[in-house]
Amino acid sequence: MTKKWECLLAGRLALSEEIPQKGQTEIFINNNDALQFSIKVLSYGPEDCPLEELYSCWGNKVEQFGFRDEVREFEVIRRENLAEFLEDKIILFKPIMNHASDGRIYYIAEPKALLEKPAELGENSKLVPFLLARDEDEKLSEVLMQYKALGRFDSYSREMPQPVAVLDGQLKYFYGPVAGLISRRDELTVIIQEPLRKLPFREEELAGSYLIYENLVLIEEGKAKEIELQLSGAQQVASTASQEEEATASSPLEIKFLKDFQALTRAEGFLYSKEDLENLHLAFKCGSLVLLAGMTGIGKSQLVRLYSKMLGLEDRFLMLPVSPSWHEDADLIGYLDTINMLYRPSTELVDLLLAAVANPDQLYLVCFDEMNLARPEHYFAQFLSVLEAPKEERFLTLYNPKLQGRVYNANLYPPRVKIGDNVLFAGTVNVDESTYAFSDKLLDRANVINLKLDSFSELARLNLDPPPKLYPISASAFSSWRVQNRCLSLSDNELAFFEELQAAFEEVDPSRGFGYRVLRQIDCYLANLPQIDGWLTRGEALDLQVSQRILPKLRGPKEQWERLIGRLKGEELEDSLLEQVFNQYPAVSDFSRSREVLRRKAKELSWYGYAS
Repeated sequence: MTKKWECLLAGRLALSEEIPQKGQTEIFINNNDALQFSIKVLSYGPEDCPLEELYSCWGNKVEQFGFRDEVREFEVIRRENLAEFLEDKIILFKPIMNHASDGRIYYIAEPKALLEKPAELGENSKLVPFLLARDEDEKLSEVLMQYKALGRFDSYSREMPQPVAVLDGQLKYFYGPVAGLISRRDELTVIIQEPLRKLPFREEELAGSYLIYENLVLIEEGKAKEIELQLSGAQQVASTASQEEEATASSPLEIKFLKDFQALTRAEGFLYSKEDLENLHLAFKCGSLVLLAGMTGIGKSQLVRLYSKMLGLEDRFLMLPVSPSWHEDADLIGYLDTINMLYRPSTELVDLLLAAVANPDQLYLVCFDEMNLARPEHYFAQFLSVLEAPKEERFLTLYNPKLQGRVYNANLYPPRVKIGDNVLFAGTVNVDESTYAFSDKLLDRANVINLKLDSFSELARLNLDPPPKLYPISASAFSSWRVQNRCLSLSDNELAFFEELQAAFEEVDPSRGFGYRVLRQIDCYLANLPQIDGWLTRGEALDLQVSQRILPKLRGPKEQWERLIGRLKGEELEDSLLEQVFNQYPAVSDFSRSREVLRRKAKELSWYGYAS
C-alpha cells in the first residue's frame, strides 16, 4: 500500500549521526549500483505525515537540477560528488509512504525543487509555510475581506498546513491572521480571523532566513513566530464591506453561510423558519448534542442532511438509524471479540471518528436518527460522559488498553479514540407510543429544538430558486466562528432572572432545576449569536434557550409540576410560578416561546394528569 501526500516538505541532506542504521551512511551505493541518500525534514506538513523520519531519495532524481552521476568513478568519489552538490541546499519534495509486502515501511522523497539554503538557517531549524498570493497588496486585501478565491496554487496544495499569513505578490505586506483554508475545484480561499491586519515585509530583518518557491514562502520558525506575534497587534485594514456587514461583529463568511443555508433549504423544497435555521447553527457552534424534535414528516432528518450539505461534508456525514434493540455501548460502537482477539465495530461510527482524528481540519457530522427508539442513557452512556469532559480529555474507550498488544487489528482500532471539536453530533426525536422519554442527564447535555410547522399555503408558494454556490467549510474556519468565554458574559439582569428561575424550581422540588453546566451552555449560545438584521435578537435567543434547555425538564405528574406550570383558564395561564418569573424580567425577553411551552404542558396536565 502506498500513501502519497499532496504537499511540499523542505529538507536537507541528513548528517551521518542522524542515520539510525548502524554502519550505514547518509549517502551510499545501493544494490542496483545507484546513489541513494537520506533527507532530514525541516518544515511542517500534514498531521498524519511522519516528519521525524528520514526520507530516501536517489541520485537520478536530482539530475533534473544539474547533478551528473559518473557511474564509472570509484564509489567514494560518486558519494563525494553528490555530497558536494547537495551541500547548503534545501530540497523541496513530495513525501511518499510505502508499505512493502515484507511488512516494512519505506519513506520516499519525490524532489520538486532544489534551492539555496538561507544563510541564517541552522541544522535543526524549522521552516514555517506562508502563502504568496499573485495579487498586489490593495487588491489582495479586498479579496481577503470578501472571502473570494485567490486562484489555483499548485505549490500550496490542499494538504499543506494552514499558513501563518498571506504575502502579497509584490512582497510588501503580510496579511492575517489566517484562520483556515477552503479548497474547491483546485482554487484556494483564505479565511481570515477578523479583523484583517497587515504587517510590512521587512527584507532587512528577514534576509537569510526565508526562501521562496512559486507560491510557497518558507520562513525560519523564530522569525515566523515574531511575525505572528507582531501581526496580532498590527494595523487593521479598513473594511469595504456593505453597511449590513459593518453593523455586526460576526464574520462575513458566517453571515453569508446563514443566508445561503436558508436559500439552500428553499431550493431543495423545504420550508424552515429563519429562527429554526439559526437556532440549529448556534447549537452546533456550542458543541453540545443537538436534538431535533417535532411531529413525523416535518423534516428533522432532512434539516440535518441539508446542514451537512451546506458545510460541504459529503462522505463525512453519517446518518445512523437507531435500533429499538440497542441496550449498551457495544450496540453502537462495537466490542472486543476475545476469542479471536479482534475488535468488531457494530456501526460506521468508530470509523468516522478515526477519520476525524486523522483529518483534524475537516468537519464531520453524525446524526442518530430516531434516537429515542431505544434508551440513550444505555447505548449512549459513554458518550454522555465523554461529551461533558474538557476537550483534551474527550476519549471514547473501545476496549481495555492493556489488551492492545494482543488485539490483531489494533493498528486499525486503537483502544481509545479522541473526539475532537471537528465532530458535530445531532439526533432526531419522535414523541409517540413507540419511544422513550429523555432523562435529565441527557437533557443537561443537549439543545432540544422543536421545529415549527409553517403554513401549508406558504409551502405552495415556495419558489424553487437555483441552489446557492456552496463552499466547503473547514474545521478551522468553523472554529473561528465560535466564541468560547471562560467567564460568564451574561448581564447582571440576566443572571438575576436565572437565579429567580432556579428558586422557583427549588420551591417545588429542591433537587430539580438546572445547574452550572446548563447556565454555561446558555451563556455560550448567547455569546455566539450572530447579530444579523431580521434574525434572532438576544432576547429571542435567551427565550429559545429557556424553552430548549430548562423547560424540557418539566416531565411528570400534575401533583409535582402544576405549581410551576400553572393552570389554563381559556388560553391564559394562572397561578404559574414560572410565568411570574417571566413577568418580572420584561427587559430580558418577552419569553413568547417559553410561555407557549408552558401552555402546552398545562394542557397536558389538564388532559392526562401528566406533562411530557
